[in-house]
Amino acid sequence: MNQERKTALVTGASRGIGRSIAKELLSAGYSVIGVSRNIDQDDKVMNDLARINDVSYSCLRADIGDQDDQIKIRDFVDNECDWLNVVIHNAGVAPKVRNDVLEMTRESYTRVMNINLAGPVFLTQLLYPSMVKADTGSIIFITSVSAITSSINRAEYCMSKAALSMFSQVMADRLADSSIRVFEVRPGVIETDMTKPVMEKYSKLISEGLIPQARIGQPEDIAGAVRSLLSGDFNYANGMVVEISGGMQIRSLK
Repeated sequence: MNQERKTALVTGASRGIGRSIAKELLSAGYSVIGVSRNIDQDDKVMNDLARINDVSYSCLRADIGDQDDQIKIRDFVDNECDWLNVVIHNAGVAPKVRNDVLEMTRESYTRVMNINLAGPVFLTQLLYPSMVKADTGSIIFITSVSAITSSINRAEYCMSKAALSMFSQVMADRLADSSIRVFEVRPGVIETDMTKPVMEKYSKLISEGLIPQARIGQPEDIAGAVRSLLSGDFNYANGMVVEISGGMQIRSLK
């Protein structure tokens, strides 16, 4: 890695929100380490973008829910980077089957919690020593409006995001006296592979007024928010939660 460049690690970087964030950071002059279970080292778009902006793009195939893979990520950072400025915890999964909460299986609960919560928690512990070597740094947790919005057919997902939201606050508290800022970005309904199977349902809800801005969100909406948080303009906003949901947080009587 080029020592003069800021370095960011993005989990879930192979598609959707994570890929858009990685592209945005490459454009902003960051060297990027993209982590995913399904990532392409020969990604022409990403490699071309890195070359144009005179930065590096590295791929690491890893499952953040796997303890051995978490150590693999830490070791890669230690061996390839002089320091790590930014960690974007984006990787996450939905339940394979949307069961009623009273029929939720232990297997589904464990899988979702392991990837969506335990992964970011323990990966943060492992990467922290690399981050303190940098003059400044940021950790951003990509959660969801599901952290504060009930869905009875995917309770394990909602619980995982609610817990991750609290972990973001705990880390912001713990690192408040350091040079590392911690933020939470809370996406609304975003057009990704995760929402694709239920897009017809969401389109109907949007047409009925679910989202005041009356459109589904795009991964680029989240990537732009992340880039803004990393600009340095929010240095006195440690622990801030930014909801990017087209106004879903508005409570309105019509």
